[in-house]
Amino acid sequence: MSAFHRALRGSYRLLRPCARYVLIAVIFFTGLELVLWAFGLFEPERLLLKMDYDGRRYATTNRDYAERFFQRAGMPAPQPLWIPVEKDPDVKRVVLLGESAAAGFPMMGYNLARLVNIIWQERFPEHPVEVVNLSVVAINSHVLRLFAREAMVLNPDLFVLYAGHNEVIGPFGPASRFGRMRGIGSLARLVDALRNTRTGRAADALAQHFSERVMGWDARIWKGLDEYQGVSIAHDDPALDGMLHHVEANFREIIERALSREAKVLVCVPAVNLNDWPPLDSEPAAYGPHEVLAAQEAGNLAGLRSARPVYEAAQLREAQGDMKRAWPLYRLAGDLDLIRIRADSRIRNLQRRIAGNAEEHVGLVDADRWLHEKNPTFSGDGEFFLEHVHLTFAGRVAVAALIVDGMAALWHVEVPDSPDRDPETWWSRFPALYEIARERTLFTPYDETEMWRRTDDLLSMDIFATSPGVTDRMRAIEERIRHMRSRTQEEWDATRLAEVYERASEKNAEDPLLHFTAGRLFGEMHSFQLGRKTFERGLALQPNHGIGRLNLARLEFMAGDTLRAREILYELDRFDQHVSGRALLEATLSWHEGMPKQAIRDLQRHLTESPRDIPAWEQLILLQEQTGKAEDAARSRARLMELRP
Repeated sequence: MSAFHRALRGSYRLLRPCARYVLIAVIFFTGLELVLWAFGLFEPERLLLKMDYDGRRYATTNRDYAERFFQRAGMPAPQPLWIPVEKDPDVKRVVLLGESAAAGFPMMGYNLARLVNIIWQERFPEHPVEVVNLSVVAINSHVLRLFAREAMVLNPDLFVLYAGHNEVIGPFGPASRFGRMRGIGSLARLVDALRNTRTGRAADALAQHFSERVMGWDARIWKGLDEYQGVSIAHDDPALDGMLHHVEANFREIIERALSREAKVLVCVPAVNLNDWPPLDSEPAAYGPHEVLAAQEAGNLAGLRSARPVYEAAQLREAQGDMKRAWPLYRLAGDLDLIRIRADSRIRNLQRRIAGNAEEHVGLVDADRWLHEKNPTFSGDGEFFLEHVHLTFAGRVAVAALIVDGMAALWHVEVPDSPDRDPETWWSRFPALYEIARERTLFTPYDETEMWRRTDDLLSMDIFATSPGVTDRMRAIEERIRHMRSRTQEEWDATRLAEVYERASEKNAEDPLLHFTAGRLFGEMHSFQLGRKTFERGLALQPNHGIGRLNLARLEFMAGDTLRAREILYELDRFDQHVSGRALLEATLSWHEGMPKQAIRDLQRHLTESPRDIPAWEQLILLQEQTGKAEDAARSRARLMELRP
């Protein structure tokens, strides 16, 4: 027998026991999967669900979908979707895929999909479209690839991609705290697929229960950007090369899948805050801004590693009025930032290359350059950004308008003010478009104030604690909020709101969020009858909108009709039993109805869903003390102390 045959026989003897164990494992887990299927347990997570309503089938979103990737309680949920599965042949369907910036964080009601729909309707009413919002906070292209796959059941005519900020920190990214896997994208996908089987989901549930029991109550609370605190990655870390490879594969798969179904694709390069957001973390500087300027003069920026002096050098260029040379320095400072929560130049250039080299059914819109180099009216990124990537209302309108231009170009609809033709004309028309968008969406100073208040909350997170100038920035925001509240109370009342709402309804009556916004504001102004009517109009268009029904229940409670408020909450069970804030309202109703023990249970349920709600903890402690539950109150107070800064 030859040496080769002897080696082969030896290998067989070694592998035979392993094969036996693998076969046993496969049989066991296949059997377990079948048992769980038979009992209807641990169904695999899907983004899109289907519901029959009034003889028609609608697609909705799964509010718990993000927990598949993050294993955290209190994760932001996808916005509620309500769209007929069967598409109207006379209406083009657009699916917008994105992260928190596309989702409209921190005011989700004013998301990019909604604004794209409104601006398209304003400019091209003879070409009807419907824009589907499939964007979720904290995800990245690994998840959007799955979104695109599921969205095919909607038979879309066009996909819009506005993403790229979370590729480092999101699922399977090199800085992710969730499923951290470097350079092994195919294995990462396999692991995710296995975890989403019934057996995998059962195992996850056991692991989560164990972590809560062993690691404490705070082990599974979503902490937002603070999840990534202390995770620094240099611009030349080899892990970023692997990340870019996987990002490119994800984008190409989305595009190829869309084209295979005869849908077009529009890639929108995401905009980032360049001149109004300093680097969050920087390597120790061995040089100052003037050395950076000298290096730029010599054409030798490649050796720079410290972000902050580069940012300061860009500010010097801007002060000199030399924006042409300031922009490259601002972008380099962002690329060198060790806290990588913005799409860097390599990600943006990758998107430009993919779309630029694709066939004619793939378009490109460069929001990054359009808001900067191609903006002759540029006065500072503070006009367009709340902080590092999330957009002000003006920023959202600008990006949405650019997307509309790109859609029109792909569909060969004439665009007289296309950005590629005349940027100066485009920007001269922007103020009028901005006012139209405000009116159509009913974006009043009430919600603008709330948008800045939530931004102030975001900046109070630990991850921003060492950011240069963050304290001054927060003081300025707080002053802005005080001024806006004062002005709003003086200038707005129910009469003015009714006038603005009626004008908006004339042009945008099919937008349920318009009616929900008006109903909420009428309720706050104690114009309960007007509020009821507007909520009814909204729910006729989107009956599954949990926040809309919840706000209607609040209105009825404020109007003194607790019975009707309870009825509305019961009606909500048909669509969303776990809408955020429901348990808190039920606690208020229980207390008002003289049931303090039930109110405590409702508050505890609310805090399971929203564990960082400090006012709710304070209310729970008060109720526990009033009902003689001193030990429970002490435990609640201890948890509250963990949350307080």
